[in-house]
Amino acid sequence: MNYLKYREHKGKEYFDFPNDYCVIDIETTGLDSEYNEIIEIGALKIRATKISDEFSILVKPQKETISEQIQKLTGIDNEMVKDATNIKDAILKFNDFVGKDILVGQNVNFDINFLYDNYERNTTLYLINDYVDLLKISRKISPEFENHKLETILKKLNIQRDQKHRALSDCIDTYHCFEKYRNIILEQYGDINMYKMIFNL
Repeated sequence: MNYLKYREHKGKEYFDFPNDYCVIDIETTGLDSEYNEIIEIGALKIRATKISDEFSILVKPQKETISEQIQKLTGIDNEMVKDATNIKDAILKFNDFVGKDILVGQNVNFDINFLYDNYERNTTLYLINDYVDLLKISRKISPEFENHKLETILKKLNIQRDQKHRALSDCIDTYHCFEKYRNIILEQYGDINMYKMIFNL
């Protein structure tokens, strides 16, 4: 696994609730960005805390076929991606969509690291966007949860899951959880900065 790989140009992680940001999620053939491949990228553009645009693209794997396990998990099969966009073009389109926005995601380090390595491998660009991780926000605000998987957060926050385990659907679910946590903090503390100051974030 490449979790400890040094990524020189990677953005910084923040605990914050920006009003403008992009939610991101990817589906892959496995967990290792060196050997496995991206098969779908999803993103939501958020402006003034509201969804303003969406991005979704299937990606054709260059080296692998999609295993039965991944097909069951994502609903993406080999027939669906046989004529899909190549990874270079998908990355360029994704980069145009997110621009310089702060990126928000569930366990977003996984997605960013995977994307970063594919940027580096297939383009002359770097994924330099700063980011916020819903996983870490949930751990901080809701330490009583038995775990902080997206499915658990949705259930505990009484948010109905969007559809199935696909990139854009996960972005929509992550967006609703993120905004729910923003509202929880505002209701309890009146101000995001006050919460950050109290908890030294």
